[in-house]
Amino acid sequence: MKIKNIKIQRFKRLEAVDFDVDGVNILVGGNNSGKSTIIQAVHFAFTLFTSLTIANKWPAKEKKSTTISPTELIYIPSEDPYSLGFGGRLFEDEDKAIVLEFTFNNGEKIGLSIRKGRINNILVEPDNIEFAKEVSSLDAP
Repeated sequence: MKIKNIKIQRFKRLEAVDFDVDGVNILVGGNNSGKSTIIQAVHFAFTLFTSLTIANKWPAKEKKSTTISPTELIYIPSEDPYSLGFGGRLFEDEDKAIVLEFTFNNGEKIGLSIRKGRINNILVEPDNIEFAKEVSSLDAP
């Protein structure tokens, strides 16, 4: 199973990025153009899925979101997890959430919305949870 398309919205200094991937991919650009930020977004999303598995924090079927403490995250691409939102701030507003979406070559999609939660937590809204759990399997990541 391979990722076919990546969409990133409002992550760090990336407002909106949407691109296909295949085989070998090379990111080219000047300093501060977003190359590392794209890699960080992908890394953050998949380690967030793993963090949800380890912390047993996947949303219940009747809920669409869950919260996780920054201390439970395996990887944070910044010293301050609340600075990951577009422009350096993570907001509670749904329309200002970080949105990461991955389409796989088998047609499956995983979407992930990340925003500031209450009491210093991060609110996470994954969709296609069963497939996300499969992708984040601790036995075969």
